[in-house]
Amino acid sequence: MAGDLSLISILCGAFAVGATISALCTNCWQINSKGSVILSLRYKGLWKECVWDSFVKIWTCDVFGSYLNKHPATIVATRSLMISSSIADIIACLCHLLGLKQLQLCGDTRTKLFFLRLSTALYTLAGFSENPRIS
Repeated sequence: MAGDLSLISILCGAFAVGATISALCTNCWQINSKGSVILSLRYKGLWKECVWDSFVKIWTCDVFGSYLNKHPATIVATRSLMISSSIADIIACLCHLLGLKQLQLCGDTRTKLFFLRLSTALYTLAGFSENPRIS
């Protein structure tokens, strides 16, 4: 039973890492339409803006000229929170692997317990830092 629970927990952690990184790379953070009849949709992402023209059925994407230019504070804050939560997720997943009972990387049970507690704290920190992007 404990082996199954630890397998489920490491799979959930790996899913959290994948979901965070895929959300960081997507371009659909904000969707706007132009005109009274929807002829084009404008998708704003963290790294570029894309326009879907439904009349011609073409995607056009503009990458931001420089990541160091002045951007709205929401984009800068969301970028920094998402990058920091991705890093925290990856470190938490590695600490979780080190704390598993089935792996003999750290022989001492106190060390394994420390890594499990550290991974729990990092997963919690990553979850809280991802939360502001939802609202």
